[in-house]
Amino acid sequence: MSVDPNQIKDLEQVIPKSTLELLLNPIAQEIGYSLGGLYYAIFGKLIRYGAVKKAETDALIKQVSEKYTQIPEERRTDANKGLIFKAFEDSRYSLSSEELRNLFANLIANSTDSKYLNKNSPYFSTVLKNLSVNEALFLNKFKYTQSIAITKVRFTDSKDRQFFTDYKQDYVLNKNDNPKKETVSIYSKEIDTLESLGIVRRKYGQFNNSERNDLSKIKKHINNKHLEKNLNGHFELDINSKKRPEIFLTQHQYDTVNIIPGSLELTELGQSFVEIIFA
Repeated sequence: MSVDPNQIKDLEQVIPKSTLELLLNPIAQEIGYSLGGLYYAIFGKLIRYGAVKKAETDALIKQVSEKYTQIPEERRTDANKGLIFKAFEDSRYSLSSEELRNLFANLIANSTDSKYLNKNSPYFSTVLKNLSVNEALFLNKFKYTQSIAITKVRFTDSKDRQFFTDYKQDYVLNKNDNPKKETVSIYSKEIDTLESLGIVRRKYGQFNNSERNDLSKIKKHINNKHLEKNLNGHFELDINSKKRPEIFLTQHQYDTVNIIPGSLELTELGQSFVEIIFA
């Protein structure tokens, strides 16, 4: 491949020398040169005019380059130039977050890997662009599994079970190296976003056998005895002690608390998405 010295000079203006050497070593490596060119096309003018922070764009291309050099040479491909361009473009909105920047770097680098050709999608950078840091961190729970246990609290009237109210849902176990320090949190906002983007789906009333232990732990963390004691149609609930008690109003005299088990699963699209951004 013939490399235009003027184009190399342009790249040197926006890409740190040590990072550029990773991309262009050897200099005639077409895919690495394409990566640098696509990066320059998106960030060249933005960097010159101070529209983005140089330190953040430097960090992005450095992560992309390091990941790219780890891909076996026989698997490198430039078939996804359009996806890479779009991913660089979408990453502009997430550069300030180290977590999101790292996921974009993984997506961009893995777009040069033939291993993911049939799993990649231009939609994936759109998904990342629409995630908050909390939602991205929540996705870490799926790094080594395709589903996790979730539960919800349901109030019912034992005399007439047609009346019920789902008080809170989407309790998830926060695992820890020390089981005694495990906690539960509600992740409805994160799950709502990921479900709306087609990455996960809620399935209450059914769960996988592998989730039984986690479901049991979540149930122990929810003080349903405390809830049952206060069920009188108008009462204060204080499930999360760090927050102010919530007032729950109802026309029905609920007298039973049920913990409904469920499973939060990656969709097929979500499985490919998670595999690529965490690879």
